[in-house]
Amino acid sequence: MVWFNIIQAVLTLAIGVIVAYIAWQQWQLNRTKHRLDLYDRRLKIYQEVKVLINTVVRCGDVSSQELISFISNSSEADFLFGDEIKEYIDALYKKGADLSALTKGRKHAADHGEPPHYNYEENSKKISEIYLWYGKQFEISYEKFLPYLSLVEKNAARPKAK
Repeated sequence: MVWFNIIQAVLTLAIGVIVAYIAWQQWQLNRTKHRLDLYDRRLKIYQEVKVLINTVVRCGDVSSQELISFISNSSEADFLFGDEIKEYIDALYKKGADLSALTKGRKHAADHGEPPHYNYEENSKKISEIYLWYGKQFEISYEKFLPYLSLVEKNAARPKAK
């Protein structure tokens, strides 16, 4: 009878350990799933940023429709990132809107003659500054989004770049 009680106690303890291990594994799995879901949603925002930058660098301009699409498709950023990403997205939008207005103004001046208050040289300089700013955003956007999109654990060693 004593052996029976000892075996029963050991089995109860073993079952408790197994249940605890399964619960811990479930917690780990849920945590990983949450991180991957968050990663997918964040990656969409990063891809929208890259699309806008590519559009400006490739075309030298961005349409109002492309800007509306960008701001609409990246609106979830407020909830997925820190303030620095929201501010960065706002800066991309504002610079894009400025570029769009400036290029429309230049085209209008070219088609209809320069109005008295229009300065073609100053306008072209502003367009160039914005265009160059966008050219730098490939690397800057990567650096800004990297902490949010890296799947490497903070404590894990990263391979060194060659």
